[in-house]
Amino acid sequence: MKPKSLIVLSAILLLLEAGALPAQNKPSRTPHVPPSDMTPCTEVDTKGISVPPDFTIGYHSGPSHANWPGRRVHVTVDASGVVKYFVGSASGTKGKPPEIPLKQRKISKDQVKRIYAQVIACGFFELNRGYSNPRIRDGGYRTLSVTADAKTHNVGVHHFHVHRFSSIVDTLGKATGLQLY
Repeated sequence: MKPKSLIVLSAILLLLEAGALPAQNKPSRTPHVPPSDMTPCTEVDTKGISVPPDFTIGYHSGPSHANWPGRRVHVTVDASGVVKYFVGSASGTKGKPPEIPLKQRKISKDQVKRIYAQVIACGFFELNRGYSNPRIRDGGYRTLSVTADAKTHNVGVHHFHVHRFSSIVDTLGKATGLQLY
């Protein structure tokens, strides 16, 4: 190689190392911090609230594509305490979602009240409809749907931590006795 070429090559390498020139696939010096919303939930006294008769909550998680194998969770709880759920592995066939056999159990009115209180404490109806990390396209999803007082709100989360969302899911898991994560 000619001396001028070596000098030019050395200069380019120094500029790349210093960050003055963009580089393809150059690793970042700072670690990637996943996006999050760490807004805390407030405290709500369960004695001071009553569960609306139309209250229902549904939690669903699983792989982003219906024909992908993986762990799926489907849980719904209504105001009377009826829990319908599936926790396990199920995969569909290309283009069709999987058939999921739901089981059923009952929880107490007090447990339903705790779930509803957490929905209120976390301001569920004020959450955005969707939270996602644009850097990740595949993977899994998590959704919560709540109906109360004739109002329904749905929130989806994809590779994004939302503290209030997770707090409601944790309360739902404890009240139903199900492993949701």
